[in-house]
Amino acid sequence: MAVVVDLIYKGENMKKTLAAVAVIVALCAPLASQAFTIRGQPDCGEWVTARQNTQRNTFASLRNETWVIGYMSGIVMGAGEKIAGDPMGKYSNEQIYLYVDNFCRANPLKRAGDAVIELIVNDAVEAGKQKQ
Repeated sequence: MAVVVDLIYKGENMKKTLAAVAVIVALCAPLASQAFTIRGQPDCGEWVTARQNTQRNTFASLRNETWVIGYMSGIVMGAGEKIAGDPMGKYSNEQIYLYVDNFCRANPLKRAGDAVIELIVNDAVEAGKQKQ
């Protein structure tokens, strides 16, 4: 991911950026499922069910929302200056939750963390386009 973010951050041409994104995603997908376990990550079924609750202040909803913000904060902080854009400063918590809602409705067999990664990558690609 750092290679992708470096390319985007330095304003390299879009073909190189998209090629790097494709390579990194292809390489990281198997690693994410085999190399380590992420504790507490809700799957999309859990996310949607908790968020559909009319009270919306259920323990499950609050736990999932807090997990998503913490996970996203950790990724952004870990990437440091290598990441283009500032997704944590750019989007409100509610916007991030809505993004995860939409992602999970469209991809019910995935996990909330997948939505976070997609949002960060999409934001970095968009920031890279704006710098060119």
